[in-house]
Amino acid sequence: MGRDINDNMPTQSKLELIKWLLGRTDSLRNSYGSRAAIVISANAIILACIIVFIDKRLGAANFLVIPLVVLSLVLSTVSVVLAIMATANLRRNARTGTGYNGPIRQFLSPADMFANNTSFEPFRDSFNKLSEEEMVQSATAELYICLRFQGMRYAWLKASIKFLLAAFCALALSLLIVTMMS
Repeated sequence: MGRDINDNMPTQSKLELIKWLLGRTDSLRNSYGSRAAIVISANAIILACIIVFIDKRLGAANFLVIPLVVLSLVLSTVSVVLAIMATANLRRNARTGTGYNGPIRQFLSPADMFANNTSFEPFRDSFNKLSEEEMVQSATAELYICLRFQGMRYAWLKASIKFLLAAFCALALSLLIVTMMS
């Protein structure tokens, strides 16, 4: 394997690169949150349509339509849950959520930081003793965890959209059946 591009990169440059990459993951997380909000809003519209549909349209086509309406409701609910998972980390901590087993992420993870520093003095001492190379290692670990979570958020959002589309299709099919039977 070839030489790493970072072999000769100064520590300060590594920190700047990691800072930029972490900023980028923040932008992605915000983007996923905005998209998830749109998915949840679309699901609210589907749920409102289901309520209106049940109130106004059910009649002779009940035996065909009720299973489709229930299916649409279930799919929409799953879509909302997945969208929430895309915006909020429901894992207890990053280690269990990503399988990360590396060293602590000094000053980047409250769970890691305060496991060893229960008062201000040890916290201050840890900060004063921190080397640039240790900071690079901590920041690299944080970047790894952020990227792993981004992958999970993307997968949950993608699945949420698929469930939303399936819920819409089930609702549209039920409306088509009622229209044809009317």
